[in-house]
Amino acid sequence: MNYYCLVLMSVTLLCVGCREKSSEPSAANNDEQAIKAAMQEYQEAFNQKDSKKFSSLWAEDATYNNPLTGEEAQGREAIAKLFKEKFENAKERKITVVHKKLYFRTPSEASEQGVINVEEAEQPSKQVAFQMIFVKENGTWLIDHIGQIELTTPSSNFAHLQDVAWLVGDWKDVDPNVEITFKGGWDASKNYIKQHFEMTIYGEESIEGQQIIAWDSVENVIRSWVFDSDGGFGEGTWEKNGDSWYVFMKYTLSNGTLGSATNIYTPVDDDSYTYASIDREIDGEMLPNMDPVKVQKVK
Repeated sequence: MNYYCLVLMSVTLLCVGCREKSSEPSAANNDEQAIKAAMQEYQEAFNQKDSKKFSSLWAEDATYNNPLTGEEAQGREAIAKLFKEKFENAKERKITVVHKKLYFRTPSEASEQGVINVEEAEQPSKQVAFQMIFVKENGTWLIDHIGQIELTTPSSNFAHLQDVAWLVGDWKDVDPNVEITFKGGWDASKNYIKQHFEMTIYGEESIEGQQIIAWDSVENVIRSWVFDSDGGFGEGTWEKNGDSWYVFMKYTLSNGTLGSATNIYTPVDDDSYTYASIDREIDGEMLPNMDPVKVQKVK
């Protein structure tokens, strides 16, 4: 057998060995799968009201403390007793465990974080964030304790803002000298509309800023706040008149000068609206009205 054959055999054997080695799941992966399986058993045992199976998932000296209900139990036997009573007396309830993050503190201790979705008869659904600590005892991952915090569902004023929801999106007003772009979207809870605007004059960036449009639940009106890169800011109250929205603005310029204006937004179709500004005044001096310009939707 020549030298090249020996080299080829050595490389082939090495590659086979690598494949065999890489095909074997790592210890960390085994532990991760075992913890996920335990979480699935936790969900099933709870939904089946199986207190025996449920308590078997806990370590011998585990601690159960539920700040939502004030219930406490120390040790597996006490936990089994507590949940036997809970399951017998509780209304129909189902949980779904959603995994978010798992990390190992030590080779024998792990932290699982996630959310438990709770569905209960004749009650609104709720979500509970949790951190579950697992310990490895005799090769088995068991629950040591759980921390829980109920997540509150934020209220939404979306219904009050639907009449101005057409402002959401990217818009552009272009004329030979000035270009203004608006990029707008909802916040996560759809409680207000966020708009970022930029104005370019003769190709040079002049000013940018933010506008927030929200519902004022005290005055029962739509209001807006504007902040620009010159250091000025303004506040407006929105009022609908026919198809148009009139925004009565009061401004504070960066030098402390006060101003006011009435801005008018009028939808034309799904992809355009007109914008005008009238009754403009700065420090007691009236300025010319700004005639309507057409703003086109970019996307």
